[in-house]
Amino acid sequence: MRILIIFILYLQSFVSFAQPRSEDTPCDAKQLGEFTQISDSLEFRVNCFTKIDFTNEMCEWSIAEGYYNTVPLESSKLLCVVYIENKLFTEEIEIIRLFDESEYRNKFIDRVQLIFVFDKRNGGIRTFKSEKEILEILTTDIRNRIPNL
Repeated sequence: MRILIIFILYLQSFVSFAQPRSEDTPCDAKQLGEFTQISDSLEFRVNCFTKIDFTNEMCEWSIAEGYYNTVPLESSKLLCVVYIENKLFTEEIEIIRLFDESEYRNKFIDRVQLIFVFDKRNGGIRTFKSEKEILEILTTDIRNRIPNL
């Protein structure tokens, strides 16, 4: 009998540990749509979300899981996943123009929440999340060089 009680308490400790804690608030970000663009062997995956709260660990985990499981197409040298706030349609934005044209970039910069880059040539992976980092990557000649990968 004593062993049975110890075993039940042992199992209960796992169940208690698995329960959400008070600080584990759900991620309220919702995916609104996605599409893919290919340009010059560069592959862009555009994911539209409501505002992502990156201070919430649950959001960090779910978003990270999404882009780390993304595999580049065989024909692309570089995969760039751009997380945009609010719904976009394919004809509304050309991601390569965010890198090439400052006026175009200024039109959409406030809606870019995160950029994930995977360079197949050297296996480099980098995320750009802060406004400064996003501007850094968007003002780079992405066809030839990715900084700090």
